[in-house]
Amino acid sequence: MGRKSKFSKEQKIEICRRYLDGSESVSRLAEEINVNKSTVKRWIRIFKAYGDSAFDEKPANGSYTKEFKRKVVEAYLAGEGSLRDIAVKYNIPSERTVLVWVKLYNDHIELKDYIPGGKEIYMTKCRKVTKEERIEIVKYCMEHDLDYQGTCKVFNVTYSNVFNWVRKYREKGEEGLSDRRGRRKRMRS
Repeated sequence: MGRKSKFSKEQKIEICRRYLDGSESVSRLAEEINVNKSTVKRWIRIFKAYGDSAFDEKPANGSYTKEFKRKVVEAYLAGEGSLRDIAVKYNIPSERTVLVWVKLYNDHIELKDYIPGGKEIYMTKCRKVTKEERIEIVKYCMEHDLDYQGTCKVFNVTYSNVFNWVRKYREKGEEGLSDRRGRRKRMRS
């Protein structure tokens, strides 16, 4: 779910219109609603680019494909505008997001889709799994070059569980895969 703004769409539009019609300064508007001048300036930039639809509520935070991220980065590196200009042009809420993508790209780190493999990997409720099944899952994952994503689809378990089981198996072997929840610790005498 997207973030809920403390200002309504109508309030933001009114602030932008008051600035654009010349009746108020950015400083005065920012002081009136108790925000930074940069916030008001950002609203104005977005409003100029998208009009009344600029502040429509989004049902969730944006998720971007790696192709889209690369397109945005290449536009910035080609000099098509500043970080702010590129963020507005591609309807990205923050120029900081663009900056992060540019840094990753320049450091030769692969830009990835927002959720690798889709939400089902992370959102699926894990079924109850025996120790023997955990061993089988871990061995399958390791035999398939640590393909956590593929493993969770094959065995219908969550990505985080597969990842943790592999880690525990590497640290402690098969004993690391025992379910110790609810067991009391032995008292030392």
